[in-house]
Amino acid sequence: MNRTEEIAANLADVRARIAHAEASAGRAAGSARLVAVSKTVAAADILAALAAGQQDFGESYGRNFATRESRSRPPHKPRVCLGRAGTSSALCRPTR
Repeated sequence: MNRTEEIAANLADVRARIAHAEASAGRAAGSARLVAVSKTVAAADILAALAAGQQDFGESYGRNFATRESRSRPPHKPRVCLGRAGTSSALCRPTR
């Protein structure tokens, strides 16, 4: 299994666990949001996650997010910032 396949398989596993947790908690399917934390991940791995359908990625610092975003994915994709950066950085405003 190559790295792209490994990432896709891991995302599928996490999505299945989320679906099970939603059902167990009586929540609507799809009501939980999976945010992949990309702060120490290579751009190639982010692209593999995008290819596997992952849309939301989190970073701690707006500057890092802007650099990573320009190198690894289309700018129209949703983004999420983690921690204090999510409330203080103009680069880290959630799109949903």
